[in-house]
Amino acid sequence: METKSLPRFLWKTTVVHVVTYSLVGLLAFTLFDYTSAWSDPAVDMFMRPIDHPLVIAGSLFQFIRGPLFALVLYPFYDVLFGKKRGWLYMWGLFVIFAGINPMDAGPGSIEGVLFTTLPMWFHLIGIPEVLIQTLLFSVILYAWINKPDKRWISIVLYILLFFATLFPIMGLLFGGAA
Repeated sequence: METKSLPRFLWKTTVVHVVTYSLVGLLAFTLFDYTSAWSDPAVDMFMRPIDHPLVIAGSLFQFIRGPLFALVLYPFYDVLFGKKRGWLYMWGLFVIFAGINPMDAGPGSIEGVLFTTLPMWFHLIGIPEVLIQTLLFSVILYAWINKPDKRWISIVLYILLFFATLFPIMGLLFGGAA
């Protein structure tokens, strides 16, 4: 396991979050036809159109969320990264606190089902994305922290980070030209 360092942990957590958020989001967007789902009359007042600049830039905003995740996880560093099943503990935290039981009435959450008028299919459509992204985030961050000698992990993540950053910037700059 690498030496505990808050700046390094902030960076690695952010990289892994941006990469997993972007890849799984793109996959879910395609597989679950978010274009049609988001334009459905039952939810179109809730979600921005997919060509909205903030939606296109979504991956770029993850550079804010990543460090926030790191700051919350850092006090539990020794529990999450010093234990054999630390990735599972981390994944459980995300699934419970950020997925099905956040403090808001978002889609897919218990509160969202109870207090919004969004159709049940809309609550369910995003759950696989949340489960897969948080699982990948937990496993990859756990591996990167616990196996600092595996340079290939860094190389792959930095290449993916480059594209996860480049594509939304290109979409913002050139998306309207088509």
